[in-house]
Amino acid sequence: MLPTTRGNLAHLFHAKYASPYSDLTSLPDDQLSDIIKSDTAVRFGHSLEDQIGGQIAAGFVIAGFYEDGWDDASTPLNRLTPLHMATLAINKNISI
Repeated sequence: MLPTTRGNLAHLFHAKYASPYSDLTSLPDDQLSDIIKSDTAVRFGHSLEDQIGGQIAAGFVIAGFYEDGWDDASTPLNRLTPLHMATLAINKNISI
């Protein structure tokens, strides 16, 4: 079981796909087609190494970092960890 200080939520979660993840390569064709036809966003999941390491490898300097979550009613995962993050990355090869 998954212990938490905000209640045990282990019974609510089942990992179906590994990370990194892409709807484009992980979903059956019919499900992907339904997503595209419904004009719904295609989902991707990246490791932090791929996300931040890729920015650094491309010549960016990480100048800021932000984590954000949703409200608990939107997803129970919010009770466990921030679900989204963003970086402020500045291209060190461009002078402003």
